[in-house]
Amino acid sequence: NVITSAMTPEEKGKTVGSIHNMIEAIVRACEKMTETRTGALIIIERQTRLGELAGQENVVQLDASVSATMLLQIFYKGSPLHDGAVLVREGRLAAARVHVPLSDNYHLRRDYGTRHRAAIGASEMGDAISVVVSEERGTIGVAL
Repeated sequence: NVITSAMTPEEKGKTVGSIHNMIEAIVRACEKMTETRTGALIIIERQTRLGELAGQENVVQLDASVSATMLLQIFYKGSPLHDGAVLVREGRLAAARVHVPLSDNYHLRRDYGTRHRAAIGASEMGDAISVVVSEERGTIGVAL
């Protein structure tokens, strides 16, 4: 599993069950969103704090368990929260409608859209893991 192999020692010290549950919830939500071609960007904060993302003006602050149902509700196309990313901090949904600076890495393929460039941009800010669901292709990607 790419996510568990990228864990820091502190993350591995958390209960294995809670990390497993979070990963399973994200996987289930992403699988459902690929079926409906719903775009999503989930940023999992690790050691590097992404306070500048959570502190943006239009961000909606949350303190909720990471569940497939909650992620599906946030990214539902009719939801006011679906635009932008969600930030997972310390195993909980901390913020929604987060706008992430896009990567300006010129080595990226031209066919990468805004959501993929934002996923890479978040990973360039530190050690975050970004999970992106493509609205156009119906695929799931991970940026480390």
